[in-house]
Amino acid sequence: MNYRADIDGLRAIAVGSVILYHLNFRVSGGFAGVDVFFVISGFLITGIIQRDIAADRFSINRFYERRIRRIAPALFGVLGVSTIGAWLWLMPASLELFGQNLVATGVFGSNLLLWWSTDYFAADASNLPLLHVWSLAVEEQFYFAFPWLLVLVRKLTARKRLMTVWAICILSFLLCVWWTYQTPETAFYLLPARAWELLLGSLLALGAFKPTERRWMREAIGVLGLLMMTVGFFVLDHQTPFPGAAALLPCVGTGLIIYAGGRGDTVVDRLLGLRPLAFLGLISYSLYLWHWPLIVFWKQSLVGEFTPLARVGLLVASIVLATLSWKFIEQPIRSRAGFWSNRRVVGAFLLCTALVLGAGFAMSASGGFPSRLPAGAAAVAATQGYDAERDYRRGLCFLTSATPNRALDRQKCLNPTPGKRNVLLIGDSHAAHLWPGLNEVFHEHNILQGTVSGCRPLLDSPGAKRCLRVRDHLFNEAIPDLKPDTILLAAGWKPRDLEQVPKTVAYLRKHSRRVIVLGPIVEYSLPLPHLVAVGLWKEKPELVDQYRVTKRKALDRAMRKSLADAEVDYRSLYDVLCSVEACIVADELGVPIQFDYGHLTGDGSILLARLLRSQGFLVEPD
Repeated sequence: MNYRADIDGLRAIAVGSVILYHLNFRVSGGFAGVDVFFVISGFLITGIIQRDIAADRFSINRFYERRIRRIAPALFGVLGVSTIGAWLWLMPASLELFGQNLVATGVFGSNLLLWWSTDYFAADASNLPLLHVWSLAVEEQFYFAFPWLLVLVRKLTARKRLMTVWAICILSFLLCVWWTYQTPETAFYLLPARAWELLLGSLLALGAFKPTERRWMREAIGVLGLLMMTVGFFVLDHQTPFPGAAALLPCVGTGLIIYAGGRGDTVVDRLLGLRPLAFLGLISYSLYLWHWPLIVFWKQSLVGEFTPLARVGLLVASIVLATLSWKFIEQPIRSRAGFWSNRRVVGAFLLCTALVLGAGFAMSASGGFPSRLPAGAAAVAATQGYDAERDYRRGLCFLTSATPNRALDRQKCLNPTPGKRNVLLIGDSHAAHLWPGLNEVFHEHNILQGTVSGCRPLLDSPGAKRCLRVRDHLFNEAIPDLKPDTILLAAGWKPRDLEQVPKTVAYLRKHSRRVIVLGPIVEYSLPLPHLVAVGLWKEKPELVDQYRVTKRKALDRAMRKSLADAEVDYRSLYDVLCSVEACIVADELGVPIQFDYGHLTGDGSILLARLLRSQGFLVEPD
């Protein structure tokens, strides 16, 4: 294939958008850079396969040997360095999970592991140095199957070959849209929902779109493609149902650029072919691999705050490492010259795979080698693996995306008790984590629970279909029927919620004598057990205070003032847990009261409820 500098420029934009997104710069849809990569990959690899098939020189063995030379060297380099970093900085629960990811990466199945282990309380992505290689797994799974398809249909007419690929592409897209709204994790991680993005590139390589000789048309198509792709990077965000139909923006945009380019005579061609962009495109694979472990280990090592200066430094470090990796690891092995014969490359690949699998199994089987830490720190760190299923009544009264079509268990969650005050707790996970404490401490009340992950209890708040279905049931059926004595609203509040809270409270007061809004919980930029354990390990207890999220306190103050003006009964959880000097982070045994950035353990919930009771919470006003 003739070299196309514009495609290297496209790679640079794709990897740049992903990195800027991960570094918290204002590129809200930067994650869609992965989709750009998928289209480019489908175009380039299909073109190579198809030309070899047409020339009757295609070999499956040679194809996979090329893939090993392209993918494995830089990947194993990153895995090796990441393993050392994980040993040095990850807590046992995170190291155990890292080991599982290491095994999955070694067999190109990390997307399957992430999909299988997806859970609302799964480890924060900031703890997973290998999170980003899921996309590599999707690509390799595609290339395990797609070359065989092209070989099977090689004797068909060109039209029938295209019809076959078109049919699979359309089916995959429809499946992607369906899954995005039904089981979004499935759509995000699994190949059947992502194949259409690679196949879009394949269709371009197979000549599905007749080229145009009119330069003005190529100019227009190229500009349109660049606009679509760029708009996707800045309009999409984490709340956008994705991939689904939203992925058309970056994918079709990329396809239009590839279609219009190649001759070097358009504005977009020349822009993308600029040397700095083309160079970043050449190192884009290594750059993608290196940037995320650097970000993770910066955070996990607690060497400093994630300031703009630190983020720029990490960007520069990623480029430097990627350049070295490209020059001294990728290039020598891809060149086939000197030492790296086919047999040696395959042998080295098998040996490295065995080492990766062995290290991963050891980390997983040992529970993350807790003996690396002092006994006290190891005990504290173990809280990070806390299972909230029983305490939160997950699947019954706390519904998550793992059970999108399940309804609240009316008998166990919304069943009033005659002779007791019926108190209904509604909201998201930040409401669910209050239930075990309220139920234990306020035993004279009947605490009812209607909670859904990621769904704030507001009349007009947007959300996934599963959120809206449960919310509408609560607001329109259950609450008017129950007429609870008190309703508690709790959530991981956002500043934009302030306007809707008074309206929601006014509606609920029609069906309950009292409505109380509970403010945001204290949160941390890293899991609290990690901070407490490292503080013990390094004898720096002040680390916990340094990583407290100050914006949550500011929001609490804003809510208290705003809702007081609106005459809404507001209770600050921040004030209950924090004094002027510090916040409560552990119980009397030294066990952290939160198991991640902000969710309470069962014992932590009871501690908070006892503090609330001592301050007269749920006492009827005169």
